[in-house]
This record gives sequence, structure tokens and C-alpha cells, in this order.
Amino acid sequence: MSNINNYKSVKGDTVGSHIFSGEARRPFMAGIRGAGAGSPSVGLFVALMGYGGLSQSVGVDFNIMCAAAALIWSMPALMTFSELLVTEISPWAMFTAVGIANLRNIPIIVAALPLIRESPRMR
Repeated sequence: MSNINNYKSVKGDTVGSHIFSGEARRPFMAGIRGAGAGSPSVGLFVALMGYGGLSQSVGVDFNIMCAAAALIWSMPALMTFSELLVTEISPWAMFTAVGIANLRNIPIIVAALPLIRESPRMR
């Protein structure tokens, strides 16, 4: 079994060593502190924990719950999805209701587009 640290890059550094260097670690840790300990992450954690509790109490399968949280990613639409899943409504009606619940995100996206376009590009 080969070890990744045995391979050398063009500069002669060990492949992957830049990930753990102090230079690259500082911005990474600042991002973790900003995103991991901030109030948006706490709010998201509490909301998704509530969604998980609701899904478990109404009998939604764990795999369906995780897939819905990853694919829908909007709490009103997740609540709509769970409610309609329990009532065993047709998939087209469920798709339509979840789509309508997600319409509230359109003004947020439209307002954020100019900010994204003016930001410096990552290289």
C-alpha cells in the first residue's frame, strides 16, 4: 500500500502538504470559526433538527428525510413535502406544492445576483 506522502510535486514538496501548512490553515480556520460558530449555522442546525423530529414523529423514512433536506433545502418547502408525503398525495401535486413553496426564494436570488457578479472571481 503506497502512502500519498511518498509522492513529490513539481516543486519538490510532498503532495498535499500545502493543505496542512500554516499559510493555508489560517484562512481555513477563520472560515470554520465564522461559519461554524455563527448564528446562521446555529439557526440552520436548530431548524433542521426540528425538521428531523417532525419527520420522525410522522413516520418519514430516515433516507427520504435526508434526501429531501439535501435536495429541497428550504424549510417551508420541506414542511410542505413532509406534510404531503404523509397524506400520500400524487407526486405531481407534491412537486407543484413544493415548487410554489420555493417561489419565495426568487426575490432573494434576484437581489443577490448583482452582489455575486461584482465580487472578485476565485482563481
